Amino acid sequence: MRLLSVCIICCIAVFARAASGTEPYPNKAIRLILSNAAGSNQSIAALVLRDGFAKRGVSVAVDAKPGASGLIAGEYVARAAPDGYTILLTPSTYMSITPHVQKNMPFDPQSDLVPVIQLFRYPFVLVVSAASSVRSVSDLLARAKERPGRVTYGSLGVGGGQHLAGEMLARMTGVRMLNVPYSPAAMQALIGDVTESRIDAAFSVTATVVPQVQSGKLRAIGVTGTNRNSLLPNVPAIRESIPGFHIDVWMGIYAPKGTSETAIEYLNVAISEILKAAEIRSKMANRGEIFTPNTPKQVAEELRNEHERFGSLILDIGIKPE
Repeated sequence: MRLLSVCIICCIAVFARAASGTEPYPNKAIRLILSNAAGSNQSIAALVLRDGFAKRGVSVAVDAKPGASGLIAGEYVARAAPDGYTILLTPSTYMSITPHVQKNMPFDPQSDLVPVIQLFRYPFVLVVSAASSVRSVSDLLARAKERPGRVTYGSLGVGGGQHLAGEMLARMTGVRMLNVPYSPAAMQALIGDVTESRIDAAFSVTATVVPQVQSGKLRAIGVTGTNRNSLLPNVPAIRESIPGFHIDVWMGIYAPKGTSETAIEYLNVAISEILKAAEIRSKMANRGEIFTPNTPKQVAEELRNEHERFGSLILDIGIKPE
């Protein structure tokens, strides 16, 4: 009789906990949705997180849903149940720039998704051919003043982070440069054209160009982050000569609107601990990527600021939503 009573009490407790929504989180696999294809920087970050969660006894399934400038993955997560088991990994540009250049957005990144944590930052490196006479940002700007609209720089598409970096640089210094857009999958072709001086310059993520800089094929003349890059310590931050200039891309984790604060807090703390591990910091630093612990509120504030800043720049450039 006593055993029966204990069983009944346990069952009541289990059902009560389930009914009240106090099941411990997480208690099943988490799906991590990527907005870019396998093999991208996102994939590298996703595998770091997957392995880190595995050490904590939590299974993470990585699922890439590329296409439509991140909208496929973003909408999928925005429409998912807000239970903390479907989350999005995507670049900041998809959250702060895409809404300004994309017509008929199927969801609102600012209101249908909530930030969890900011992952690694990817400052751009401004490079020219090693054969070029341009040896500094000042040299490039001087050439642009002499040849208005004829100095070229490559980017991975109109309205992307690299394009906006060039436009920001031009507007802050009063010059005109010509953006040469490549498809998002043509980064190697872009870098090859810079190397062969078919275009004058390009903005690129660090990991892509460091080998060519070190081998003497490219010359790095500036970095777009707030500080110098540890992989290129002798290359100045552009803001050292142009105060206020700063642009980079960063990866972020987002959850559907309505996800509980408990789940958001767990994910933020767990991911922060994973990324603060010495071996992970070293691995990502070797790619020129930077992680600084942050809170969901800090991420939300930065997104709002970037959304406004890039929105104003895009309006000034005259890019029309398509």
